[in-house]
Amino acid sequence: MQIKILFILERCRPGWKSELCDQCMPYPGCKHGYCNGSPWQCICDINWGGILCDGDLNFCGTHEPCQNGGTCTCSEINNTSICTCLPGWTGNRCQTNINECESDPCINGGTCLDLVNGYRCLCDPGWEGNQCQFDADECSTNPCVNAKGCRNLVGDYQCTCLAGWSGKNCDQNLNDCLGQCLNGATCIDLVNDYHCACLPGFTGRECQTNINECASNPCLNGGECVDLIADYRCICPVGFKGYRCEIDDDLCHPNPCHNGASCLNRQFDYTCICPKGFQGKNCSIPKVPCQNPPCEAPTDRCATVVPNSSLGMRHMSSSLCGDHGKCVNDHMGGFSCVCDPGYTGKYCHEKGWEGRFCQINKNDCDPNPCKNNGSCIDAIADYICNCKDKWKGKTCNSRHFHCDLSTCQNGGTCIDMGETFRCHCKSGWEGHTCQIAKNPSCHSNPCLNGGTCVNIGTSFLCICPRRI
Repeated sequence: MQIKILFILERCRPGWKSELCDQCMPYPGCKHGYCNGSPWQCICDINWGGILCDGDLNFCGTHEPCQNGGTCTCSEINNTSICTCLPGWTGNRCQTNINECESDPCINGGTCLDLVNGYRCLCDPGWEGNQCQFDADECSTNPCVNAKGCRNLVGDYQCTCLAGWSGKNCDQNLNDCLGQCLNGATCIDLVNDYHCACLPGFTGRECQTNINECASNPCLNGGECVDLIADYRCICPVGFKGYRCEIDDDLCHPNPCHNGASCLNRQFDYTCICPKGFQGKNCSIPKVPCQNPPCEAPTDRCATVVPNSSLGMRHMSSSLCGDHGKCVNDHMGGFSCVCDPGYTGKYCHEKGWEGRFCQINKNDCDPNPCKNNGSCIDAIADYICNCKDKWKGKTCNSRHFHCDLSTCQNGGTCIDMGETFRCHCKSGWEGHTCQIAKNPSCHSNPCLNGGTCVNIGTSFLCICPRRI
């Protein structure tokens, strides 16, 4: 009997049994149901079908295969389903987002941002629209700050700036100070204007004018005023001193007269009242009685006496007038110097002075040495050129440099300082161009016996009188 049952099972299809193979077998025969004993009956559970209840009648409900909101439709063929996708999705399970940016819909440089079932264009400045296809009116947002108006362009805009402003939006104040203020002045930038804060001694819109501190005639007692930067200097005549030559210089103090002589202070000079037996400017020369009065001869002031070993005394030229003049005796026992051109003074040893007492300043501006329409200011043995039209140099002869070989005198070194210059003077000299000797040498009256002291640079020369 057992052998017969095995035979029957082996000849029936899977899931079935009996001699006629019409009785269903429980699981795994009737998979999702039960057998009720009737031929060919496998009673299926809900959503299952088929002869052995192995067909899933609700594949969509059981497995939910469709993604991203897709609609599932079950198919009895092969127990499958079909997904109907929402717009913007694709794939057998609606798993793929369709790239709407693939067709490059954004124009005029716009950047495409892919969305679900759509896209968004991020437009460059100046463009708008869903595809950046429209020119935006940039002027509608009032981007121009300090402007007369705004002009809309294709993908851009243009501001017409008010005077004194620049920049894309006319928000940058122009620097009106470039190259304006002179002589070290500080420029203050304004709107479409500027203001120069001048250093002391200068005036004018660009501080281009040197204030003439000598215009008020500050020097007293015939002193000559030399205009400086923010200052002046008084060149005092003999007999006066002080910043403004306001102090009467007592030439009798200390007393220059010797041998008990009294001193008489005079304007520009002094006179010694010599006691009996002495003579000379300072009463330092003893009077020698003439052994033979008829032989008395006038004094030769243009010669000097030096010792000579063989002759006792020797008459020699005293070089009283130096290297730039000729000495001439007069009938009164005095002398005068006939100076070479360009030299002046009693001993022809000074440049720039005239007159018997060298008290008259020679006009160094005649003829005018300043070139290129420069104006000349006379100084002591010197001149100063006020140059025009950005000319430079001692004589306004240069566009670039103040210094040339003739700017500083007496070996001074010229230092170009941009808008002006400065002279570094050698020892013994001073002044704007080193034209004034400090001349301290004769202050102590070093010459004896009536000798006359003449300053030579930082040294001195004694001019000795000759008596017969």
